[in-house]
Amino acid sequence: MSQVWYEEVSLKSVVSQATHVLLVERADPFLKKEEILIDRPTYDGSDCPPYVLTWHRFDVIESIRAPIGFDASTVELTDADWDSGLDTHIAYYVDGVSESPIVMSYEPKAETSEGRLIVFAREGDRGLGFVVVGAMEGAEMLDEVRGIIADKTNPEFQVFAAEEDTEAETEASLDED
Repeated sequence: MSQVWYEEVSLKSVVSQATHVLLVERADPFLKKEEILIDRPTYDGSDCPPYVLTWHRFDVIESIRAPIGFDASTVELTDADWDSGLDTHIAYYVDGVSESPIVMSYEPKAETSEGRLIVFAREGDRGLGFVVVGAMEGAEMLDEVRGIIADKTNPEFQVFAAEEDTEAETEASLDED
């Protein structure tokens, strides 16, 4: 792989893609690594190096938006689009394909190196994962994030809002039974 191309998305886009918007603090330990073994030789016949999947661990302070029934004190988030990263890894080492992927990313507006954070996640094959690379924001952006969530006129939010309405209707009908 020669280079990764990042396509930046807006805060509204990140919020609209997230099924889980959580106020968190980094857990100890913060990072957990998992090696995924590739049981195929590389294009030159040598062993393929494992793909390293990184998990980011957080202690949950508040669920700002989450599916009904979500209750976790600690969450582990995978890298955004780790599965396409695995595919790129295999293509590079096994098939000898050197393509530059385009990766969606978010550049936080507030400080994220320490203290409380807002993370934006969604369900994936291995549990929760960041919606895009860099899908976190400093806690001082909490009011703006809540405003985006409350703004039902946000066109980027309409799909998720419709899914939330359907979930609420399902829960209500189950409660009636």
